[in-house]
Amino acid sequence: MAWTNKTYNSLIANMFIEGLQVQGYTVIAPFTANISPSSIDLGKPLPGVFMEYFQPVQISMYPLYQRDYQVYIMVVVYQFVQPGTIAQA
Repeated sequence: MAWTNKTYNSLIANMFIEGLQVQGYTVIAPFTANISPSSIDLGKPLPGVFMEYFQPVQISMYPLYQRDYQVYIMVVVYQFVQPGTIAQA
């Protein structure tokens, strides 16, 4: 997936980003990290995502493996809601 403005504004990318953010994770924009001999910049955090018509009702993450980083299998189930409505869990 090419990380362009079109990708950042796509429904599927926003669903995964919001799914992580509602669990308390900070989502870092891909390719924004910078490592130099004197410092490490972990990257630029993405702004908060709140989708008006979709709301996560189930988020499952399963760790696939861990090395210098962690890789997860993530399943996010959303439901369609009226704007301003909070879904019942």
